[in-house]
Formats: sequence, C-alpha cells, structure tokens
Amino acid sequence: MKHETNIEALHQAKKRLELEYNKKQLAIEISITAGSRVVEELWERKIMQYSLSSSNRRKFMMYAVRASYDNEPITYNQLKKLLNISDIALTTMWKECSDAGWIVTTQAKRANQTLLASDNLLKSYNNYMFYIRQAYKNSGLRTVAQAIVEIEHLIEHEDRENR
Repeated sequence: MKHETNIEALHQAKKRLELEYNKKQLAIEISITAGSRVVEELWERKIMQYSLSSSNRRKFMMYAVRASYDNEPITYNQLKKLLNISDIALTTMWKECSDAGWIVTTQAKRANQTLLASDNLLKSYNNYMFYIRQAYKNSGLRTVAQAIVEIEHLIEHEDRENR
C-alpha cells in the first residue's frame, strides 16, 4: 500500500513538473516567434524580421547557417527538397538573401548553385543563440527538466525495489 502511494505521488509530481516545463518552453517559443528579442543593430533587425516573416524564410536562413557551421555549402536542389517549395519561391528567397548580403553563393547554374551564410548572418544567429541560452537560464527550464529526470529515476528505483 505504501509503495502504491509513493509511486502515485511521484507520478503526480512528475505530471505537474512536465506541465510547468511545457508552460515555460511555450513562453520562450512565443517570445521567439513574436520577435521579442531586442536587437540594436539595424542590419541584425532586418535579418531577424526577414527570418520571422515566414516559416520557409526561417528554415532557409537556418539551413544557410548550418551549411556554414558544417563548412559544407547547400545546393539549390537540396534546399528546394528540404523546404518543399516551388522554384519561384526558392529563387525569390535566394535572390532576396543574396541581395541583402546574408548569403554567399557560387556562380554555378541554378540547379548546382550552392550557398553559405554570410558573416553577418552567422553573427546574427550566434547572437540569437546567446539570447536563447539566457532565456532558458532565466526561465529555470533546466532546473525543471532535471527535476523531471530525478523523479523518473525515483520511479524506476521504486519499481525495481518492489518487484
């Protein structure tokens, strides 16, 4: 009887912590998509505004950053497949980002053309990641996540002890 009470209390505590975690994570995601981050530099604000203007633009920018992080340029065709968009939409984004200086492209024909993020796009993304780390730190999300893990360990221990 005591075992069932302990296990039930642990499950209830875990459920409350998971809800708290979800609420904190949701607040961070809402802050991100609302563009709540204060950006002082005009060039960086333009990157942020563009990347938040649509999910495809956001993904386009992230793929460019990842290509640069990996030092492996991404091709037009890879992007078209990853974004699942038309040639017109991809060509438009590519041109907008190239004209703004946010990506660096090769001179190959369109199907074989590749891109990497520009230094400013990389700097902007790195600044964004600093903001995210601070948001997680300030929210206490890591502490709640660790508490969930610890309760899961207690539940596993109780289960093993009472088999």
